[in-house]
Parts: sequence; C-alpha cells; structure tokens
Amino acid sequence: MSPGRAGVAGLLALAVAACGTPRPQRVVIGVGLTENTNGGLKLAVAEMNRSGGIGGVRIEFAGLDATSASTPYDPKAILGQAAHFKAIPDLIAVVGHNDSASTLSAAPSYNQAGIPQIVTIATSPVITNIGPWTYRLCLSDAFQGPLLAEYAVSTWGKTRIALFYVNDDYGRGLT
Repeated sequence: MSPGRAGVAGLLALAVAACGTPRPQRVVIGVGLTENTNGGLKLAVAEMNRSGGIGGVRIEFAGLDATSASTPYDPKAILGQAAHFKAIPDLIAVVGHNDSASTLSAAPSYNQAGIPQIVTIATSPVITNIGPWTYRLCLSDAFQGPLLAEYAVSTWGKTRIALFYVNDDYGRGLT
C-alpha cells in the first residue's frame, strides 16, 4: 500500500474506532473532485476493501458519479452536492471541492454540520480560516506566490522578473 493510502487508511481506522458502538457496517467519504481523479479513488477503495477494509469495516466513496463536480463552478450544483453529502448516513468526511470557489461555497455547510472537509487542491488564502472543520492540505496562494519569486531569485539567480497573471481571484492571490 502506498504511503498516501496508508495515511488514508490510518485516518479511517481512527474514524472507525471513534464511531462508538455498535460498529458501523461501512464508512463513507464524500468526494467533491473532478471525475479525472475517480479512477484512482475507485482502485484504492477496491484494494482496501479486498483486504478487509479498515478493521473489517467497508469503505465507500460517495460522489464519484456526480457530474456537477466536473463542470465549471456552479454554486447551485456545489451546494446541492454538499446537501447530498450531509444527508448520507455513515459519512465521516468530504474530500474537496475541486477549486477555491467551490470549496468556499460548500465549507459553511460542512462546518455547520461538523463534517470534516479535506481540501486537497484549492489554494485561496480565505480557506485557512473558513471554519474549524475545514482542513487545507496544500499551500495557499499567499504563500505560493512569494515562495515562487524567492525561488526564481535565489535558485535561478534572476534579478529581473516580469509578472503576467490573470486578473481574477486566483491570479491576484498568487501575485
């Protein structure tokens, strides 16, 4: 099992142990990412379930068939997906959403319900303090931009740099 899957397995084992009695028949993780990640997720969960799940408890991913996660940001679809996840019995967390705008739209719903939201790739600095149940895994734009500039100067020895960016929240955040 890869280190990434081992970490997920450890997190799930802790969640299963904390679920109390009786032991659940399954644990469910909501997935609010684009469908190009779904093949790997399906393989990972199949591999873990073939080897007995986590402490004998089957793992399921919800949302792998959601087409709204693969379309451009649509607030109504994202809020609908968040409501769908909140209604699932045995849901222990949500991974995603796919971009900062989607993540920021869904986060208040998860935080209000006390559902952990694992943010894998959204980079808005606002995500850091959106709520106690939202956990960022990647660096925010406010950290990435200066780090990239420092790298260009210290590693590449650049003394003149031209900066081109898209004039939107993402582009301005990185600048």
